[in-house]
Amino acid sequence: MHPGATTGQPGRPAQPKLAVSPVGGPSSAPWAAQLEADAPDVVACRRVFEFDVGGVKALRRELRARIGEGDAPRILAQQEKVGDALEVILRDLPERLLRAPGGEEDWNVAQAFAHTTAARRFLAT
Repeated sequence: MHPGATTGQPGRPAQPKLAVSPVGGPSSAPWAAQLEADAPDVVACRRVFEFDVGGVKALRRELRARIGEGDAPRILAQQEKVGDALEVILRDLPERLLRAPGGEEDWNVAQAFAHTTAARRFLAT
């Protein structure tokens, strides 16, 4: 078993315990520092978020402090910068990783990414 692995559910193989969250990691993650100048509000919200009740509450506090009426165009521009950064990462991935299981239904990474981003991209329009 991998050091730090969890046993998971019966019948499932042990999975390594992640040192960081699935979407990018702790507040000192390199991706956050690289994006902070172009998307400060998005990065600040991600820095406080954790996948638990406390993390959701922290995210709500951060959102209330940063977002007000008329801020949608500014936040949308920041979201576009995040999308641009993700595009660069995806374009650099080898095809074998893009075809790897994507964690949603039976989709691969490329399909899951496209679905997830497309489903959210035009919510504000």
